[in-house]
Amino acid sequence: MKMTTFCNVCMREARFKNFEFISTDFNDEGVYKLICSRNHQSTIIIQDEKFEVLFDIGSLALLNGYTIQAVASIAASVERFHEFCIKVFLEHNGTDSSEVETAWKQLKNSSERQLGAFHVMYLNEFKKAPTIMKQNCVAFRNKVIHKGYIPTYSETKEYIKEMFYYIQSILQEVNPRYQISYVKLALERQQDLAEKFNIRYDSTISMNSQMICLAREPIDLKKDTFENRFELLNTVNTIQYRHQLQSDT
Repeated sequence: MKMTTFCNVCMREARFKNFEFISTDFNDEGVYKLICSRNHQSTIIIQDEKFEVLFDIGSLALLNGYTIQAVASIAASVERFHEFCIKVFLEHNGTDSSEVETAWKQLKNSSERQLGAFHVMYLNEFKKAPTIMKQNCVAFRNKVIHKGYIPTYSETKEYIKEMFYYIQSILQEVNPRYQISYVKLALERQQDLAEKFNIRYDSTISMNSQMICLAREPIDLKKDTFENRFELLNTVNTIQYRHQLQSDT
């Protein structure tokens, strides 16, 4: 699975005309050092949270017909979403980041513990239980991941759709109240990456996610539906693919 991005030097020089798209493998850090055909060297730091990236990867996998990979990526996205919410809640309440990391070591290898922690923290923050994941979705995910079931396209798309609305329904509550907290966490992560990879000041912060994007939240779920987002992802993916073919030739 590859991510398509652009050369930011070409973008600046060409002023949005004839700039070059570049395909590169996804990586875990979200930092991409690129060299385009004009020998421009640039660095892009992906702004998107891990759960946003994984949701796009899963949706792209489905578009390419890889149903098992799609389910696995979406399931991972949901788990990382729970982690994201937990850390945002803790940041909002002023918990020291080093203490958060120490405590997280006891949870990071257990998705059930993470889900339990998320439910308790959400209850504490909002004084009500969060949206509950549908049991048939949990059963479907386990059937694919643990039993090797090969799902159909329609089954997989329905699962992704349910997970899309599950995450979005929670973001409807989280986004307005905790926006400052997750922006702060995102800036700290970008700064840490800049120091770790010795990234220069002229790097670009890029937002790539199409399916779920904090920068566009909260959305109107009656107008901005799953089908709309899925079609947008398909369109963007097709356009980028055509640009890449032109660049290769």
